[in-house]
Amino acid sequence: MTEAERLIQDGLFSDDYFKEETRNDFKISSKTKKIWAIELEMLLTLDKVCRKHHLKYFLLFGTLLGAVRHHGFIPWDDDVDVGMFRDDYEKLLLLKDEFPAPIFLQNHKTDPECFMSYSRLRNSNTTAISKKLRFQKMNHGIFLDIFPLDNLLQNESSERYEKINALNIDNGTFMKMSNPNLSGRDLLLSKDYKRQNKDPEKTLEEIHLLATLQNAKPMEYISNLVCTLSPLRTKRWNAEWFSKTIPFEIDGFKFSAPVGYKEILTMNYGDYMKFPPLEERQAHPHYLFDPDKSYLDFQPQDIE
Repeated sequence: MTEAERLIQDGLFSDDYFKEETRNDFKISSKTKKIWAIELEMLLTLDKVCRKHHLKYFLLFGTLLGAVRHHGFIPWDDDVDVGMFRDDYEKLLLLKDEFPAPIFLQNHKTDPECFMSYSRLRNSNTTAISKKLRFQKMNHGIFLDIFPLDNLLQNESSERYEKINALNIDNGTFMKMSNPNLSGRDLLLSKDYKRQNKDPEKTLEEIHLLATLQNAKPMEYISNLVCTLSPLRTKRWNAEWFSKTIPFEIDGFKFSAPVGYKEILTMNYGDYMKFPPLEERQAHPHYLFDPDKSYLDFQPQDIE
């Protein structure tokens, strides 16, 4: 039984949900619908665990934008992002056993070959393999990103963030080194990494120390400092914007969004109600997605 079939059997989705459709002039395949359904089940499970233990989570980035602008997913998106205050995030990590299989709470403690600086929920019966990390022996199921939110000082420079970025590159390099066929920049970085004899465990500890450096001080500004894929200026958020949650729908299910969603999305995207150019309407081209098969059914050497 595929995950989509199980979700229909469990009554979470109807057959109709998985039909191809067009939203905002963008054709959405049945495969994408399956990915969304699997992600929604994980998000619903996270919501349930957080409510049970009085933890707050917030929709972020494209997931928040999709909820606000589309009342669903962005039609060309294929992942889910949430943030949690650091204290709540650390409490969640202790609740890994409350996520029933095939859902798996992934971080270095639960998946030793995973050296990401944040956590993910994964569906172990599915596939979302980052092609550059395909040789790394860790869970590669369809995922939901969970970011801890840490304190920033009002006028703090980006120096701390840039240090975290360099450390993230180091651990990204380490995970890519499982690939015997590295080339180009990745090969150069791996040679430099070996020369410096770096330790990914210590790198994760350094990231944690840097990210939480200001957390004893009053919360004025926050960000997901551990994920350095976008410039800090686009996510230097006023903590007041996260003082309360309000419900937003994604494909008929309600989830928690930060009360300052307008300010957050404006900082992230500018005129967030305006659609991007056609050429930018794509999701994760460097991933292999299969909602019907487990990542364990794929051999890394067969993935290009």
